[in-house]
Amino acid sequence: MATMLFGLALPIRPGVFFTRVDAIANMAVILSGIAVIVTGIRFFDLAIGGAIGVYVITEAVGILREAREAKS
Repeated sequence: MATMLFGLALPIRPGVFFTRVDAIANMAVILSGIAVIVTGIRFFDLAIGGAIGVYVITEAVGILREAREAKS
């Protein structure tokens, strides 16, 4: 899906993706920080960081596949 601006097609999905990821990641980092403060276990920070990385890579691959399909 794309919208037109100044005669250029602007893809909406990547913008929505990055906004959604930013909101989810920020909430996860805040919750992870609270968990570390409360429990003293630093594993929460590592686990959340890894999960955010996997999520971003998975979504980015999906966007690239969609772009490749739209191009052909």
